[in-house]
Amino acid sequence: MKNNFEGGRNLENYAATIRQRIGNLIRGKRRKIQLSQAQLAQDICSQALISSLEKGEYLPNTAVLIQLCQRLQVSLDQNFLNTKLPFQEAALASKVFTLCKERRYREMLQFLDRPATMISLTAASDFQIYYYYYACATYQAIHNLATSQRYLKMALSYTKLTSQAIPQTEIEILIVNALATIKAQLEESKRSQVLFKKSQTGLEKLADPAENLNVINYYYGIFLMNLGDFLAAQRTLITGFDQVVRGESYFMLADYALSLVDCYQHLGRLDQAAQYQQRYEVFHNL
Repeated sequence: MKNNFEGGRNLENYAATIRQRIGNLIRGKRRKIQLSQAQLAQDICSQALISSLEKGEYLPNTAVLIQLCQRLQVSLDQNFLNTKLPFQEAALASKVFTLCKERRYREMLQFLDRPATMISLTAASDFQIYYYYYACATYQAIHNLATSQRYLKMALSYTKLTSQAIPQTEIEILIVNALATIKAQLEESKRSQVLFKKSQTGLEKLADPAENLNVINYYYGIFLMNLGDFLAAQRTLITGFDQVVRGESYFMLADYALSLVDCYQHLGRLDQAAQYQQRYEVFHNL
C-alpha cells in the first residue's frame, strides 16, 4: 500500500486542493448574493481572512467556517456533488437534483407525484431517472425496501438490459447498484453480489465516469465488509477512493476514508488505518 495518493499526491497537496475548491465555492456564492468581502466578514472574522480563504490560501477553524456558510446559505456537503442526472427537460433535472442533494425526500416525492412532472417525461431515459429517483426518495423517506425495489425494477424496465447484460450507461449502473443494495438489506446476498459485480463491471467499462458513480465501489465495499470479507472490501474501497481523487469531485471521499479506517482496523493494519483517518478528518473537521 502506497503512503501517498495516486499520482504522488500527499496529504498536504490534497488538503490544498480542498482549500482551493472551498475558496472558489465561497467566492462564487458571495458574488451571487452580491455581498462584499467586508459584508461577509462582518461580526465573524476579518476581511483579510475572507480574501485568503477565497484564494485557497487558508481554511479557518470550524466555528468560523460554519458561520460564513450559514450567512451564504451554503452546505459544503451538498456542494461537493455537482452533476445532475440528465432529464430531457433541464428545469426538471435541476429541481429534482436540488431536492435530492438537500435531502428533502418527502418534498421530492410530492414533486415527482405531480401530474405536470409526469407529463414532462418524454424519453425512455427520463423514465429510468424518474423511477430511480422515486425509489431513492422512497427508501430515504419511508424506509420501505419492497416498495423501493419495485420502483427500481420499473426504472430497469425502461432500459434494454436483459437479466444477464452488463449496464452500460450512468443511470443503468446506478439502478443496478441500488437494486444490489436493496437485495443485500433483504438478505438476498447471492443475488446482491451478482448485481454489485455487474454494476462494477459497467463502471470499469466507462472511460470517464460521472461523479454520481462514486457510490458504486463504496456500497459494494460496505457489502463485503458486512460479509466479513475485509480483504476484498479493502481492495474495492481503495479502487473507489482512488477513482474519486482522480476525478477531483470529492463526493463520497469522506465515506470511503472512514470505511477504510474500519476495514484496516479489522485487518490489524493500524498504520494504514491512521493514514485514512487523517484523510477523513480533512472533511470531518469542516
